[in-house]
Amino acid sequence: TLAKICAIVSRRIQDEGIDKLQKAYQQKDTKVFVETLIALYEHHEKIISQCFKNHADFSKALKDGYSVILNTPSIDLAQQNGGDSKQNHGKVTRSICELLATYTDFLMRVDGGIKLLENELYHRLDKLVKLFAYIHDKDVFLEFYRKQLAKRLLTGKSASEHAEQTFISQLKLRCGAQFTSKLDGMIKDIGRSRDHELNFSRFLSKHKKNKPFAYEFNCKVLTSGFWPSFHKNNAGDTANNLLLPRSMKKVVDYFESYFKSLHQKRLLTWIHDLGTVSILAHFHAKSVVLEVSTLQACMLLILNQIGNIRIVDMTRMLGVDGNIIKKQLKPLCSKKYHVLNKSPLKGYDVKHSIAMNEAWNPPNKRYRIPTGVHRMTAAERTEAEQQVFGDRRLMLEAAIVRIMKTRKSYKQSLLIADVTQQLMHRFHVEPNMVKDRITDLMDREYLERDVDDHHLYHYVA
Repeated sequence: TLAKICAIVSRRIQDEGIDKLQKAYQQKDTKVFVETLIALYEHHEKIISQCFKNHADFSKALKDGYSVILNTPSIDLAQQNGGDSKQNHGKVTRSICELLATYTDFLMRVDGGIKLLENELYHRLDKLVKLFAYIHDKDVFLEFYRKQLAKRLLTGKSASEHAEQTFISQLKLRCGAQFTSKLDGMIKDIGRSRDHELNFSRFLSKHKKNKPFAYEFNCKVLTSGFWPSFHKNNAGDTANNLLLPRSMKKVVDYFESYFKSLHQKRLLTWIHDLGTVSILAHFHAKSVVLEVSTLQACMLLILNQIGNIRIVDMTRMLGVDGNIIKKQLKPLCSKKYHVLNKSPLKGYDVKHSIAMNEAWNPPNKRYRIPTGVHRMTAAERTEAEQQVFGDRRLMLEAAIVRIMKTRKSYKQSLLIADVTQQLMHRFHVEPNMVKDRITDLMDREYLERDVDDHHLYHYVA
């Protein structure tokens, strides 16, 4: 019968897909893994189109096959990745979500390493959206994508703003406007920041401060609700508590005065981690333009005035933890970008000293010093997962309260079914997740269990 043939086709798609993806993942290359997945999907899509003329039953077999491939525990990525097995065990879907989001980042980034023509780029993004539709935990993909989009927009590395908006629009069509509201807000913030740049110049001219600083300045003002949380309370984790040199602090003070003239009750929090600075450095042989992070720029400005300084003294001057200084110093002292000399050469200790390598004679006139901004760290991965699980708890509780407020009294099985129906477009809802939230809401006296029927709940007004 037709149903049996469809089941055989679906099973064949699953077996072939899981086998090829496991082999691709062993190469530990995001690009290889996702491109294998896209090629596989195009192959199966072509079979359904040409052999079965896109018959509804066989199209459903394709959908069922990829729903299993992209959400099954049998693709145990964690077991094949020895270094992360403890961290990722049992979190297969999240791993695939991260891989898809990272590949999207490679496509969208200027320096992502994947060069495509415009029509090829849009074709590839269209395939990614189709694959995204089969993933149950869409909110996990969204969180990884949001973090990487933020870095692209803030560091000016997005290859095409139109492509970004097109991809977000396709996600919106699949999941609704609420799903992509934060992404839309991020794009709008970048547009408003361009207006701030123009208005800030007018503010300086109006107050007769046309040239208060001898360099160009561009600031992006972000709405905290839309963007990932970049600042942490722990100064050792970020460089956001950086004490800027006087020449750089001046423009920050001017911009704060300008922003206060517009919004008196809004607070600006500076995120120096994602800042970039272009510095013209004069060496004995030639002058070179260095594109560095804000912290690296501060270190170079200190060395512009002090010929030789111990790392421990620099950490005190900048108010930044020694481990952060170490990460930012490493590329500056490397053989590839020998901007600084460190004494002694081997190892790292805060008692070591650094100085400008004025004898450096590089072949090019412009260098972008690595800052590690684009790399997804283990801490960021954990933070993204915690953010997703926190949002899920809130969405589950909101859905339960909304349903119970309407129904007043409701059976547990029906309540779980309604909550699942409401949230299935965001993530895969397990009954135990709903039961845990019901128990928590009862503890907080939003709900109460019926005395006679333990499967019946009442809303407490």
